[in-house]
Amino acid sequence: MQDDVGSSSSSSGDDGGHEYRLVTSAVLDRETRAEYQLEVTCHDSAADGKARTSTARLAVDVADVNDNAPVFTQDVYRAELIENNYVGAVVFQVRARTHPGNNRTSRVVVEVKGRAGGRS
Repeated sequence: MQDDVGSSSSSSGDDGGHEYRLVTSAVLDRETRAEYQLEVTCHDSAADGKARTSTARLAVDVADVNDNAPVFTQDVYRAELIENNYVGAVVFQVRARTHPGNNRTSRVVVEVKGRAGGRS
């Protein structure tokens, strides 16, 4: 097992089955690593001394949470527009991006606050 995933334990159930638990030892971050490939091998304690084994491969996906704020591509945006321009004219555009690995939570909404002011 990989050290950065954590530890494991197993226990016996009332029905004769066994349960295996994988416990993380640190916070997992999808932007650092999105998937872990694990191999679990079970074996019995055969009375004839010939233990039988079974192996399963596990792919563990790390679910993403939105833990990175969007970043604007410029620090300052400036715009100039011509007076008496037509309604619906594009004044300016802004761009913001999220962390490159943040593809599941990457919807960015831009909100403009303030009020229009003018001179007389």
